Amino acid sequence: MLIVCLSSIPSRFDKLVPTLECLLQQTAKIDRIILYIPESFRRFPDWDGTLPDVPEGVEIRRVPRDMGPATKILYAAKEFHGEEVDLLLCDDDRRYKPGWAQAFLDARVDHPDDCIAIAGFEADRYGQSQMLNRPMPRAKRSSRTWDLRFQARMV
Repeated sequence: MLIVCLSSIPSRFDKLVPTLECLLQQTAKIDRIILYIPESFRRFPDWDGTLPDVPEGVEIRRVPRDMGPATKILYAAKEFHGEEVDLLLCDDDRRYKPGWAQAFLDARVDHPDDCIAIAGFEADRYGQSQMLNRPMPRAKRSSRTWDLRFQARMV
């Protein structure tokens, strides 16, 4: 089962529909699209509680606490713990090509036990220098410059 998870903030509610429509038009079979919305927001204390309009096929799940971007995964991980599901996280301010979700499913075939990401970075980019002392091995980002398969796809 494939579940796409995202969260949003009140200032983006009126801009959500194009993103949600991109998700609904994926070539992959998506079983559920769940939008996690906290009951209140730390950054938006004056929010009146009005929920965004979403297209049919998108579920809004109210959650007790705003955890920033982690809202989209932590509640989903708890809700679906122990179930055979793939959770695919996305941002609420992106437009996704129709094959976006399928690319993750294809990668899952070769890496069934891994967390698959489209991009990654070390937390030390944000001043978290203790990441340098974390146990090894850590994921290592490959250089796109010398990745001939990547370069061929770009051409």
